[in-house]
Amino acid sequence: QVLGDLLNDYKTRCMGRQEARTKDEDYDAQGELALKEEEIHDNSILNEVCDVVHVLFDIKRVDFLPYWDNLLNYFVHMVEPARGAADRQWALCVFDDLVEACGPSSAPYAHLFAGRMLESITDAEPEVRQAACYGSGAMALHGGPEYTQILQQALPRLVSVINDQSAKAIGNSDATENAISAVAKIMRNPANGVPLDQGLTM
Repeated sequence: QVLGDLLNDYKTRCMGRQEARTKDEDYDAQGELALKEEEIHDNSILNEVCDVVHVLFDIKRVDFLPYWDNLLNYFVHMVEPARGAADRQWALCVFDDLVEACGPSSAPYAHLFAGRMLESITDAEPEVRQAACYGSGAMALHGGPEYTQILQQALPRLVSVINDQSAKAIGNSDATENAISAVAKIMRNPANGVPLDQGLTM
């Protein structure tokens, strides 16, 4: 209940900032500065909430799923493309935790986040790419055969991250390393349905 209340308050404040930026006639540079300060504070709250969810998944694993169901929709909305990079990054991290902690039991939720995870592998924001690439590796290592089709679609996206001209640039290296790790995990597990020679030719 506490986590749900925090996430609901966070959502309300995000919507308030969006409305202020688009509809407030008195909106100016000073107003934007105030909104930015509020945004930084809210991002720290979101960080802490996601850390708590991470710990709960790590300790309770599948036993946490009934409680997770009450929080799920907040994170589904947070990963939408229109949301800010911090929202998308933290939501993806939570879905990464879901897959890592619950393995194949996470598959019934995959339709709610896997598509966004695939899109986010090549996101313009490196922090978002990093979380999505890590999640691909988690699906390969823990997800089971239910994630085969998703991983087959993820592989060329991961390779494009690795081959990008700026892959080793400062700020991009963490996402690139996660992409390399994810490709290795996909190819190492035959149950993922990706033949070794297919991965090597990409």
